[in-house]
Amino acid sequence: MGAQRRSARAVVAHATLWLLLLSAHSACCKKKAEGSLLQLTDETLQAALQEHPLLLISVSVPDCEVCAALERQMKAAEAQLRVQAKNAVVLGRLKITSADSPVLARIVQGALTLPKLIIFREGEAMDYVGSFDKASILETMLRETSRDTIQGLRSVKQTERFLHLDSWSSQHADDEKPPRVVGFFPSNESAAYAVYRTSARKLQGLISFGECFDPTIQRKFLGSPTRKPVIQLVKADKRERKLTYSGPLAPAALSRWIATHSVALVQDLSTESSIESHMAIGVPLFLLLMPDSYEEELGELIVHFRSVAARVREKLLFGFDLASSLQRNPDVKERSCTST
Repeated sequence: MGAQRRSARAVVAHATLWLLLLSAHSACCKKKAEGSLLQLTDETLQAALQEHPLLLISVSVPDCEVCAALERQMKAAEAQLRVQAKNAVVLGRLKITSADSPVLARIVQGALTLPKLIIFREGEAMDYVGSFDKASILETMLRETSRDTIQGLRSVKQTERFLHLDSWSSQHADDEKPPRVVGFFPSNESAAYAVYRTSARKLQGLISFGECFDPTIQRKFLGSPTRKPVIQLVKADKRERKLTYSGPLAPAALSRWIATHSVALVQDLSTESSIESHMAIGVPLFLLLMPDSYEEELGELIVHFRSVAARVREKLLFGFDLASSLQRNPDVKERSCTST
């Protein structure tokens, strides 16, 4: 009987030792996982986007030295981000192994330049703008953690600054000012507000959104407190200073209107950056290519161009360029022609 009790105690002790070893191994592995990048594939990306509201992902391919160098910088930034951002940011690595990758098809549109970083915020992809080093990654992602998808406008002065209507903006009239979208709502409980928020989430990488529920501010900008939603696009363009949305309250229709009206009616696409900006809008483009000698005659043509563009704006955008500039950028020419 005593031998049986000693044997039972030995089994319990042995089992306890194994549990302790497994626990230590699990803790070790967890710590190791916390210090590494989230490893993703095309198959696991969607689940990660649903789980993590803010993701910074390095897109890589096999045997890529610049990708490996970037990932070392990301790992160096991760520990600091974990503390300063309170685990609000997840850093990951997405390995592309096939030309049929949905990331190539939908996000980078087949033009993958390495190294490549993509910010995913609430499941929507946004371009990473910054250097590929620890300091820039930290600065960019800490800024993203403190940024709201829609900026709450709680005073007249704040709203004026947001819409570039303040005294500083008037004194710096020649500075480039990006367009803004502002929604005035009676409350945030309406179906219209839900539509507005959906569009803001989808277009947050393209344009900034603001929201206002305060009757006093609404009286200042609309003349009286609003009983129904008013969505406006405010631009620096003198021809289209303030536009009010009058279409159906559906995410696709509102998003399309914002995307097509946030740019000039006829765009000068003479630089690579302007082409890149247009590609981000995702709307078909009618591109007029001209010999350099036609530049002086463009003024007369633009009048007719604008007239046609205004009638089909929400279906097709218009742009022009001199042929020589696209010859200097053959990659841009190839991508722009896909939108023609």
